[in-house]
Amino acid sequence: MRVGLVQMDIVWEEVDENCANLKALVNASERADLYVLPELWPVGFTMNDRAWEAEPRAIAAMITLAKSKSAWVLGGVPAHNQPRQQNCAVLISPKGKETARYAKRKLFAYAGEDRYYTAGEQMVTAKVGQFPITPMICYDLRFPELAREVATATGALIYIASWPQTRRTHWQQLLIARAIENQAYAIGVNRIGSDENGLRYQGDSMVVAPSGEVVLDAGSDEGVHLCDIDYESVTQLRSRLPFLRDMS
Repeated sequence: MRVGLVQMDIVWEEVDENCANLKALVNASERADLYVLPELWPVGFTMNDRAWEAEPRAIAAMITLAKSKSAWVLGGVPAHNQPRQQNCAVLISPKGKETARYAKRKLFAYAGEDRYYTAGEQMVTAKVGQFPITPMICYDLRFPELAREVATATGALIYIASWPQTRRTHWQQLLIARAIENQAYAIGVNRIGSDENGLRYQGDSMVVAPSGEVVLDAGSDEGVHLCDIDYESVTQLRSRLPFLRDMS
């Protein structure tokens, strides 16, 4: 399966501009089977309590992209929820249907996210074709127990993020650790640019193989970065080195 990591600059709370940029980046790239977009890609990592109003336009853009490319699309959107909105990862099928939705489990209290968003309560694993994937969001990466809940059921842990440049080493090393300990692909898709909080984002979107080898490092370049992943390599590694059997 060919995955397209969409590493993009995000214009603060400007949904239409971000939708237009997404379309331009994808149209300038070769086709992927699955496009992965960063956390809260239509608005940036905002604590605006009405960020959820961007959800309909963002989902519509993802549906259009999925249909036009006959591809799966996974991206982060602010979603309407009571009493507070949620930071979600939404999966759209090539036919334009929402097939899975994951709400971020670990909210980033350091930035006040827990005051403006409601945490999710469960992990979500979905199949993209025959490839089982598990979406997670940014701060979730720091909590290995979340990935452990789904380790034997998934082939790829996909982290969408707004991860700042100041902690880029953590991002890189934690992705490698999640891949090795769960014998699964660890895919991280991060934004670039800067935001209204004065934070800078390096990108460093990555694909780490189940062995721990970094097979794609996007650096800081904006664009769609392509990488082929193979579920058979996951099953073969787990058969040869059956470490997950000893988790209990």
